[in-house]
Amino acid sequence: MPNHFSEIIQQEFNARLKRNPLGYSLRAFARDLDISPATLSLILQKKAGLSQKKAASVSQKLQLPPDENDFFQDLVQSTCAKSKTERQIASAKLFRYETRYSSVEADIFHVIKDWFHLAIMELTLIKGFKPEAAWIAKRLKITEEEAQDSLERLVRLEIVEMHKGKLRPTSDYLIVLSKAPSAAAKHFQTQVLQKITRSFDEVERSSRDIASVMIRMRASEMESVVKTLKDARRDIASRVQTGDGHDSVFCLTTSFFRLDSPEATNQ
Repeated sequence: MPNHFSEIIQQEFNARLKRNPLGYSLRAFARDLDISPATLSLILQKKAGLSQKKAASVSQKLQLPPDENDFFQDLVQSTCAKSKTERQIASAKLFRYETRYSSVEADIFHVIKDWFHLAIMELTLIKGFKPEAAWIAKRLKITEEEAQDSLERLVRLEIVEMHKGKLRPTSDYLIVLSKAPSAAAKHFQTQVLQKITRSFDEVERSSRDIASVMIRMRASEMESVVKTLKDARRDIASRVQTGDGHDSVFCLTTSFFRLDSPEATNQ
């Protein structure tokens, strides 16, 4: 999250420069913002500020959406307001933005970290689904607290929503970007592996298929095999998820990794 209003201006300049690397300059950007090139240069160096009136004008020319406009204005006021009181008020507002941002990041991390979030997303589409923590907890064998927290988080992030009186995903696919994707992915896959292990005792043989095969191959073919596995997962998901009448949620997991250690290259 930007800590200074000049960072937002710099980001926009970089974006415009990327779209038109040969025909755009700092002078042209200054013209578009109705600021002198010298003043804009000082602003980007954090050596000059903006008046409240000028900040409103710049925000409009940057075409910032309402939320970002408010954030930009408060950033300007926190450093450029004439009175200490005004700067303190703006700084207090910035704390709320930071808190909200951190909460969303934490929410996103949990969505990709804990397996039951994605399971609940699929569960909303089966026959007889009930948007109740107790029903979800019993169905997925999780605690009611976990179910309730997950429901609230999915709604808060607009991953699921009420539509015609029913809770439904807002899209067919969930793509989440996070500051810590590797840690979340590792945690998620570890949970899935634990579910696989427990399934030998908890899931009937007719409702699971777990098998492994050891194969010899050329390491150079790794990329080709991974692509085949990805295509297979997508084909299966596309085939079984079409139509109506779904009554269960399954987990399809494939693992493919090297078992031996490569020999050291002889010098």
